[in-house]
Amino acid sequence: MKKIYNVAFIFIIFCTTVQAGEYMLEADYRQRPPEMIIDEQTGDFSGPLIDVLNMAAAEVGLTVKWQQNYFKRSYSRLIRGSVDIVPRVIIKEDRKEYVKYFDPIGYQQKNIVFIVKKGKESLLEKYDDLYKVIVGVKKGTAYFKRFDSDARINKKLSVDDKNMSMMFAANRFDAMIILDMPAFEKALKDIGFDNYTLANYKYVQVISNQYAMSKKSPKIQMFDKINQAFKNLVNNDQVSKCYQKYNLSPLLKKKDIQGMEIDNASLSD
Repeated sequence: MKKIYNVAFIFIIFCTTVQAGEYMLEADYRQRPPEMIIDEQTGDFSGPLIDVLNMAAAEVGLTVKWQQNYFKRSYSRLIRGSVDIVPRVIIKEDRKEYVKYFDPIGYQQKNIVFIVKKGKESLLEKYDDLYKVIVGVKKGTAYFKRFDSDARINKKLSVDDKNMSMMFAANRFDAMIILDMPAFEKALKDIGFDNYTLANYKYVQVISNQYAMSKKSPKIQMFDKINQAFKNLVNNDQVSKCYQKYNLSPLLKKKDIQGMEIDNASLSD
């Protein structure tokens, strides 16, 4: 009887686990302030991109199991189907072989800026001024087409935010190009450096903000339902409320960007 009881118990646990998995999406998050924030002391995570996916999943009867990963690993997991959804994935043609992109939850004016030392704001007044200085860039990052393809600019490579910040503090270059300002402000704060400001020149652009789903996900058949849930959240202003909850400006809607060029190539992920 004891053996039969144990087998029955294991069978119940197995069935419960399988059933729970049928109603769960697996998603990866990463440190991308202010939209995804990880408390380094507690490990707690929060942000509008977390909340929006949780709400969309709930609308179609699913829950979300979140896991922290660097983007490179998250994208590898998307290719294999080891994770269902990842927030804020840049649209690239070669990625469409492996992932399906949900409709944007909104658009953001995310300017590319240049950091210089305090008092040096006028060092960069226009694009052509970049030819006169050494510019720090992060390896593997796309900024904007003209800059990325311009071999006349003296670019000095860094491996990551921290390395780039330390090189700037050590006067290895005159300016550094930034597309994720909150992340760099944190890196600069971590090394105790505050002698910086924004140059007068910046590149103005609009980007779309969306999630990607693995084509190998066992939940891929629910893509359209989840996509409709995202649309409902946009139309009902729930996405805007998620951003306002964190004291962030609401995302722009499609009607707000008429006539503006969308340039997703500048996103780091």
